[in-house]
Amino acid sequence: MENKKKIFYVTETSLPSNSANIINSLKFCDAISNYYKINFLLPKVNISNLRIKKNYDLKNEIVFFSLLNRDISSSFDRLIFCIKAVIKILINIKSIHFILSRSIMTSIILSLLNIKNVLEIHHGLSGISKILFNIIIKLPLKKKLILLVINKKLIKDLKISKLRHIVLDDGADIKKNKFISSYKYKNTCVYTGSLYRGKGLEIITHLSKIMPNIEFHVYGEKKTSNKLSKNFVISKNVKFKGFVSYSKIKEILKKYHIALMPYEKKIHARSSNLEISKYISPLKMFDYFSAGNIIFASNIKAFDHILKNNVNSFILNNTDFFSWKILINKVFRNLSDYNHIKYNALQSSKKYSWDNRAKKLLKFI
Repeated sequence: MENKKKIFYVTETSLPSNSANIINSLKFCDAISNYYKINFLLPKVNISNLRIKKNYDLKNEIVFFSLLNRDISSSFDRLIFCIKAVIKILINIKSIHFILSRSIMTSIILSLLNIKNVLEIHHGLSGISKILFNIIIKLPLKKKLILLVINKKLIKDLKISKLRHIVLDDGADIKKNKFISSYKYKNTCVYTGSLYRGKGLEIITHLSKIMPNIEFHVYGEKKTSNKLSKNFVISKNVKFKGFVSYSKIKEILKKYHIALMPYEKKIHARSSNLEISKYISPLKMFDYFSAGNIIFASNIKAFDHILKNNVNSFILNNTDFFSWKILINKVFRNLSDYNHIKYNALQSSKKYSWDNRAKKLLKFI
């Protein structure tokens, strides 16, 4: 590790956190750290390195730097954090191989200082970030900015076709993934992840009402469902299992045959104003692949290049609940007939592994 060159990674999310973006960042850095030493810059770290490795199932060592000692809660906090991140980078600039950032403002400042960096973007921009981004991509200094986007639709929406860019989906953890034919739970579907509007709880509830013979196990923070309608009623066969550490998700998923991705037409994230259906690359999809689950997913264009109907998953119309019912029951009655779906899911996890994602970026750079 001592002889490896350094990569500085910048994120505006503190640790600990249950957000998908910090899991994405940590797993990606874990893969990159097979080749480089990672210095991870973030606002606050309130958890030990040992606990970080355990909770997020990391293999390699990552060096964390807390620059703000508090969460970012205002534009002023964000500016101070970005300035401190840039200063930290400038002090170490001679030993840095390249800089990877999830902080738009930090990347913009670095570009203005003529410092090459890679900015990873997962969704459309708004507010001051959008204004600054639109300015920087029109300046000659844009050559110092390389963009990593999670979905090709972002190329058009961000108007970056003339900039150096690469499209990389999220990744799968392929440690200990193997074909399993015997499972703990029968006639039970599983869902993992956040419960924000459009993420799937609404459709799961519809299915539970017309499928009383099937149980639906939901893993995630129930408080994230507080933005749903006040009239929202959960059926008795929907069992909330609560939040579990990300490191335990894969072993939990291996207990189930069918895993659900029942997205609605509009999908929201932590910010109620952030609608992500055009760009979504769900971490749970790759977790399901790694566990060899039979995925039932809504027909969403953002990931139709990954999920293939009757190959590595089943794709259904998100409003045709009876089609979901018929097919789910059919699969449970004849599980051995669908081993090819499980096998192809495991193959897909290898194709979209975190290590392959890291290699593609490193080769591109």
